[in-house]
Parts: sequence; structure tokens; C-alpha cells
Amino acid sequence: KITDLIRVQSFDYGFTHESLDIKAIGSDSLVTRRVGGQSPVVRAPNVNCNIGYYFCEGRNEDKAGLYIGKDGSILKNIITSTTTDDINIMVVASHSDSHKDLNLLSNESDFNDYNVVGFGNAFLSNYTYSASIGSIPECSLAYTASNLKFDIYDLNNRPSFPAVKLGSENTESAETLLLSPGSLTKTNGSNKIFTQYNSEDTSAVRPGDVKIRMIKTSGSRGGADLQYVFAAVQNISINLPIPRQDIYGMGSNYVFNRKLKLPVVGELSLDMVLRGYTQDEVDSFLTESDVFEIKIDQPVRSRFSGNSGDSLFSNDKLYFVVNPNLLKGSAFTIEQRASGNPGEEYIGLRGNFFYVCIEGQSWAKIPMTSSDLNYIGYSVGEKVLQENFFNILTTSGWKKFPLIDVDFEDMPVNQALEISNNITFEINRAQLKSQNYTHSIGSEVMVSSSMTFDVTSKDGLSLYFRFIPQIAPSWYVKTETVDYFENDDAPINLDESIDIGDSQPYYNLIGPDSDKLDLVERKYLVFRKPPDYEKQNVYNISVAAINDAGADYKDVTINILNVNEFPAKWATDNQTVEYIEGETSSVDYLIDLEFSDSQVSFTIGGADASFFTINAESGELSFVDSPDYESKKQYAVDISVANSLGNDRKSLTINIQNVVEFSPVWATPTETIEYTENDSTSVPYMYDLDPRDDAPVTYNLIGIDAESFTINSTGELSFISPPDYETQTQYFVNIVAENAVGSDTKRLTIDIQNIVEFTPLWSGSSETVEYTENDTIDVPYFYDLDPRDADPVTYSLAGADAASFEIDSTGALSFVNSPDYETQTGYFVDLVASNTLGSSTKSLTIAIQNVVDLDPVWGTPSEAIYYQGENNLDVSYVNDPDPVDIDGTITGYGLFGADASAFNINSTNGNLAFNAAPDYHDQSTFNITITAYNEYSSVGKSITLNILGAFSFADNHLVVQTSSAETRRAAYTIETLASGSTFDQLIDANSDYFYVCIYGASWAKIPLVDSELNYNGYTSGGKVIRDNFVHVYTGSGWKKFAITQ
Repeated sequence: KITDLIRVQSFDYGFTHESLDIKAIGSDSLVTRRVGGQSPVVRAPNVNCNIGYYFCEGRNEDKAGLYIGKDGSILKNIITSTTTDDINIMVVASHSDSHKDLNLLSNESDFNDYNVVGFGNAFLSNYTYSASIGSIPECSLAYTASNLKFDIYDLNNRPSFPAVKLGSENTESAETLLLSPGSLTKTNGSNKIFTQYNSEDTSAVRPGDVKIRMIKTSGSRGGADLQYVFAAVQNISINLPIPRQDIYGMGSNYVFNRKLKLPVVGELSLDMVLRGYTQDEVDSFLTESDVFEIKIDQPVRSRFSGNSGDSLFSNDKLYFVVNPNLLKGSAFTIEQRASGNPGEEYIGLRGNFFYVCIEGQSWAKIPMTSSDLNYIGYSVGEKVLQENFFNILTTSGWKKFPLIDVDFEDMPVNQALEISNNITFEINRAQLKSQNYTHSIGSEVMVSSSMTFDVTSKDGLSLYFRFIPQIAPSWYVKTETVDYFENDDAPINLDESIDIGDSQPYYNLIGPDSDKLDLVERKYLVFRKPPDYEKQNVYNISVAAINDAGADYKDVTINILNVNEFPAKWATDNQTVEYIEGETSSVDYLIDLEFSDSQVSFTIGGADASFFTINAESGELSFVDSPDYESKKQYAVDISVANSLGNDRKSLTINIQNVVEFSPVWATPTETIEYTENDSTSVPYMYDLDPRDDAPVTYNLIGIDAESFTINSTGELSFISPPDYETQTQYFVNIVAENAVGSDTKRLTIDIQNIVEFTPLWSGSSETVEYTENDTIDVPYFYDLDPRDADPVTYSLAGADAASFEIDSTGALSFVNSPDYETQTGYFVDLVASNTLGSSTKSLTIAIQNVVDLDPVWGTPSEAIYYQGENNLDVSYVNDPDPVDIDGTITGYGLFGADASAFNINSTNGNLAFNAAPDYHDQSTFNITITAYNEYSSVGKSITLNILGAFSFADNHLVVQTSSAETRRAAYTIETLASGSTFDQLIDANSDYFYVCIYGASWAKIPLVDSELNYNGYTSGGKVIRDNFVHVYTGSGWKKFAITQ
């Protein structure tokens, strides 16, 4: 595999080689230094090269062979390799002094005569990463190689790789360097050679994009996040030495292998600005015995876009956009369907499957189940994406299928770049090595820390892709105040409601008192030692909810409540007090406790406890309702006082003092009564006055009709003059009952009852009215009844046709069934109006007005016609519609049926004609329906037209069908013409001969003579059978030939 690095900023190299002098026993001289002696023993050279580059989403790390994934460390490939992990490094440089951008070169010939420096058998010996506020993160790779080769690029003699096959023979490589499109990487349609130009742009990380998280994983405050709690990281750097052991073989000075030496220990440097520095706070956080986890997050340029619910295929995987920062995957099977466009979506007929077009006829098929979503206002096909489900409205209701988290572990780097939004360095088991504090006037406290961590094949230093949350958590309740008893050890229950953002947060405590409490399951606070009110009565902490997008804080204040040390005790066990009825203030009794500790509670008991309430903290005693002397004159209660050490009881007697305070009250403040006209007795209303006190009551009258009444001292009410119903039917009067304190009013409504004195009377004793048949409205007679009295009038019917009518309580008259003029043209009925004294009659004559309401009929409802041809293409048929109704007429004709388009009809008189002359051999039968209309409806007549003139051949004659049962003949001669179909017909140019095709080119030739027929409406070839002749219309007018039996 040959590839190239991108965003390289620097490259340097150098080499050394070791020579060994040899000594011999018995001599102090060096054998290799004697004149004529041996040469020094030369070892294989050590070649060092260093590559510096901007960190670009892990691409160079992947190309350099480092492992990218959360399931292993960055050295996983090297540690688990069963072969040597050496590589060749080739540097290509222009041989010219002029500037050239190698990224733009596209032909191998462009590199001819370029300088090539090769480093063979290069082993990775160091990796570094550094990020600082205000700069782009940088990385470096350091290699130790065994070979260095300088060459010139020649198209005819390409440079070979400098590596040798490690071993005793050290065979040189036969591979050569090829610089042409596609030789280094996939060109993606570009003709350029290097990745930097061929691939899509790699995002440049802005200074503010790098986020560093430092989490304590052991020791005190385990789980606390340094970034959010104590300090802001300014600079961070990682140095990972990869130690090697040179392996030499017997008989060779060449390095066979450079084995990895374990353990691998990396170094981490941090520069941090402290937040809210207090004595020992950071020191107690960063200690040598504690272990930390550090994450360095950097964004990956977004390569996918779309709205929530959009789909994306990448490397045979299907993903859905949950939000602009998050993709989720889905399982699917492939089904062949009608060809579609990539990304096109389709819901199965029953809503059980969701399809997404992969390409052409290949569709991803996803089974769906019923969703518990019940949103309204959505249309079929609209989607709602939840964290783990894809919901879509189908014709069968809401359906869903599960969404799964993206697994980056089995995903190639290029695909991970397609769908991730972040790449993360994760350092495990980091421990403090040293730290230095810097204090300057006017600036923040800076701490520089150095840490070490070990790297295994599984972890230590990992680089992996992932999704980073964009929405921080948010507490619904930002502040809480809690009361807590001293010496208690029960957990404190907090409000745990929180919007977690778009990832699960973790929680810890911060603040001045965070070291005195522990947080359990985010909703319980537990004191490490029970609090003592006398030492500290208020605690302040903050509960931090943290995810990778940020943090939110709930401020908690805990007020410690004092616990009593003496039992509760009354100084006076019995007491009597006075209380005025109607008062609402508290009962003034003596609260005489014998001790000064205030932590007590009060309760109430005794026979009359239900009439009172007591303040449990202050002992204030109040009536539930103001006492009433007339109802109860004395109350007895027991008041108990208690604290955690004991309790005591005081007996309290409360005497109620009377006050005259009630005005009289009517039990029924409103009343309606009946009173007969001309009566002179007192008005019988309900006298239900409650005086409520001993004060005398007086009565007076008010209201609009008060002057019509009198009332005496006992409340008896009377009319001044007997009432007359015909003068006034209702009276309103108010009776006011009053004492020295106040008054109450009873409102009377008096309905006068009528006495009947007159019968009702119709002004007109008879009347004639008209009424349209089939109508359903009331009969419009003149209602001129004078009731002459208030007595209710009732109505009844009499007369010859009374059974055909009904009348309601208002005198409205209506037919039982709508009248039919054809059945009966007139009705006679008497209207009888009655009251309790007598009745009056009005005689009605009702003349029914006719309406056309019967269907027309045909005298001949169907007809078969044998058509020989008529003038103007007319068709003669029996035109005999009957309007039926007495006043009905045939108002028009219409034409319908399968062959109606071949005809026309006169809509006024029904005359029927062909649009064009028919020919048996074109169509032998026509079926139509002629519809006749009257004012009410319509009726159809079915007509079958059989076309005469069918041709056949027999005994050298042309046989013509002239009626339903008869044929006639015409002799012919045979002439050869252009080939045709049997019964095809022709007329010669001079209109002298009529031809009928017998078969192929054989035609029957029949001479034509002039015809006296002068029918209009025909075109050339039209035929009419008349008087033993077949008349044919030609270009020279009508011609004919004879036909015989």
C-alpha cells in the first residue's frame, strides 16, 4: 500500500553509523588502529527523519499505520503485529529553483529529473500531538530507519525503494516508485496525483474548536470534571515515545528488526488557568495518587447534510438524519422493485414496510411495527424521529422501526469521516508527575502539570471517531432550599427533573460545602457526618450536570433546624377566657411555656376541638367559624404542646358573650302564588319569617304594585280592591320585615286566575282557498278567530273530508298526506274553535291545483327496423310518446345508447337521421335509445336498426339482402383489378360500373345506369335499395343496377 501524507509543515532527517574498534588479548593496542591493521567494524547506519503536520481528522495517523478506533490504543497495530512494522518513506522534491506546486502535477513526466530521497526499513519511534488556544493543533511522526538513498526520478529507470528484506542476506527491494494518477490513492475522477488535491478538502480546525476534558476517575471527588469545576485548560501536548530494541543476527552487522520495548509510557503536559482558586482546593484535586481520564475533542467537517428523516447510504450502510449533528443507522434487507432514484422513499401498501432506493431496482426494505405515537395534524409520509425510533404516518396509522447507534469500530476511516462530527484523543490512567504554580499581580493563577500514562494494545492513548453532543443539560429547577434537622442522617430528596440535552450527562458536587456531602443517583444528598446546628446552620453546594456539550448547575441551600433539648411544659394547666360572639380574631389565651427552646409544636383536642384550628408552630388558636351565642354558649378544648423530648396539656374553657346582632330572615325570599280574579280574601303567601332575635318586627310594602295592597302588623296581605283578570293578569309586591338591627325582603309574584265568560268567534264563517298538489305546507286559510276570553281555545275538525286533515293547538291546518290532483280535486272541512263555554265553526273549501307529476310512456317501447335508405338519411320509426299527465306535454327528445354518435335527432319533433349513409359491410346493426321528456321526467324507447344490402356470391351472381327474409340477384362479369378484400366496393372514374371484390384481384363488374332517385345527404358509395334496384350515389349523381329474384 502506497499513500501520501497531507498538510505536512516540516520534514528533517539525518543519519549516523557506528564503527567499533577491536582489541586483542595481551595487548593494549587497538588492532584496527595499527598500521596495516584491520579496518573498524562498521554497523548498519541509524537514519532519523521527523515529519511535522497539522492534525487533519486522523487521516495521516491512519496512513502512518496507527490504529483509529475506540476498541484499541493508537499502537494496537504495532503491538499486535506478527511481522515487522517497518515502512519506506519517500520524499520527492523539485530539482529547479523555481516554485512548483506538486499538488497540481498530473503527469508522470512532470516529475522527470526530480530529486528523490528514500528512507528504508523505517520504524516509528515517536508520536506527538499539541493544541493551544489560538493555534491549529499540530502532530509529528519520528522514524528510525536503516537505509537512506538519494536518487533521481527517471521515467525509464524509476527509483527503487530503499528497504531491504531484513535477515542474513538483506536482499534489496525490487519495487520501484511510480508517480502517476491512481498510483498513490484513488483519484475520485481527478487526474492529479497527490491526495491533497484529489480528495475533498479537509477541514482546518479553528482554535476554539478543540475541547479538552479532564475527569478524575479515582480518589476523592471521583468523577469530578476539572474543566468545568476548577480550571480552564490553555495548552495540552502529548509525547508518546515508542522505544525499540535493535535485533542483530549472527554473522551480520545489519539490524534484523527493531522490536517494540514494553511498557510504553507517554507524557502529557497541561497548562491551566484556575477558577475561583482557594487554598488547597486544586492541590487536593491534582494529587500523585489519583488517576485521571483526559479527552481531547476536535470537530470533523460535516460531510452529510439534510433534514430530520433524510436517508444516507455509505459503504453498504443505511443511515438516517436525526438532527443536523447526529446520524443513526438501521438494519435492512435488499429487495428488487421498479427502478427508482437513489434516496427515493416508498411505504408498503399496508404500512408494514418502509423502502429506500439504493440505486436502480435495488431497494432497502425495513419492516415496521405499530407506533405509540398519536400525533395529529400530520399527512401520510410525514416523519417524526425520536432518539431510538423512526416514526412515519402511513395509511394504517403511525408506524415505526428502531434506530441504532453508529458503530465506528468496524468502519474504515474514509467512511467514519463521512458520518461523524468529532474525532477524540482519549488518555487513560494518567497520573500526576509534577506541577508548577505561577502567581502574577493582575492575572489569574496558572498551573502547569506533567502527567504520565501507559499504553497497551487496548487503551492508554486512543484515537477514535464519535458523535459529540451539541446540547448541554439543563435543570428544570435551578435553585432549591431545604430544611434539615441537625443530627439527622436521612438522605435529602432533590427535584431530579432535567432536560439531559442530546446525551446522558454525569453528575458531581461543587461549591464551598461539596466536601461535606455525597450525591446519590442525582436526586439524593447525603451528609458524610450528621450536621450540628450549633456549629453550622447553612450549607451551600451546586449539583453539576455535565455532558460533552456543556454543563448546568443546580444551587442548593440547606438550612439546618435546631433540635430541642428540654421537654415541652405548660406553666398553667387550666385556664378560662371570654370571647364575644361574631368575632373573627384569635382566642386570647396565655401561652406560658416553662422553657425558652422554640422547637415545639401545638395540637388541639377535647370535646369541642372540631370548632377550632391551631397554628402548629405558634400555638395561635382560632374558631373555624365565628361563634353564635344563640347556638352554643361555651366551648372546652385541650391544647397540647410537644417537642422531641416530651409533651404537656392545658385545659381551656371559652365562654361566649352574647350580642344582639341578627335581623329577621325570610326562609323563602322569593315566591309565586295564584289568586282568583274578583276574590276578596287575604293573599295566601307562605309566612316563614325567622325573627332570629327578640326585637319586635314591623312590615311594609314596596315594589311596582305595592299601592294595590295593604298589610297588617301580623304580616297578613290583602288587595285593596278585588283584581280583574281582563285588566291585569299579574302583580309584583315586596314584603319588608324589619327590626332594630336590619331587615329582609320577600318578593311576591301573584298570578291572577281567569274566570271564563265568552266563547271564541270566527270573523268569517266560510272560505275557499287554493292548494297545490303534492305540497306539504300548512293550508293557507285566513285565521280570523277572536278568542274574546283568556280561556284556552282548542281546535277540532268536522265535515266530509275531516279525516284528510290535522290541526294543531295554534289552529295550523295541514294535510295528513299530500293531496294528489289526479285522485281528488277538492276538499271540504270545518274548523271548530272551542273553550269551556262554547265553540265557533269556519267552513273551508280547498281547491287542489294540478302539477305535472307523471312519467311519460311510449306506445311502442321498442322497435326493430330494417333500413334500406331514405332521403336525407332519415330513419322512419313509430314516434308515439304519451305525456300521460292531464296537463302534460312532450317537451323534447334525446338520443342515447351505444351507437348514438352515428345519428342525429330533432329535439323538438323527434325526427331521426343517420349522420352518414350506413353500409352493411361496415356495420350491420345499430342500437340506440330515444328518450322523450315531459315536464316531470323522461322515458326511453329502444330501437335496433338492421342495415339491408348484405352482399354474397352464388352461381355467378351478386346476391343482395333486400329485406329480413328476401334476397335478390344481379349478374356480373369478372375483371381483374388491384388486389382487395372480399366485398370491397369500387366505382369507376366515369361512374359506369360498380365493382365488388370476389377475392384478391378478382372483382365482380356490374354496369350502372342513371337513377331517378334524388335523395340528399349521401356521399359517393352510399346505397339505397328501392323498387328492385340498388341505387348507388357516384361522382356523377345517382346510378342504379337491377336486382331480380
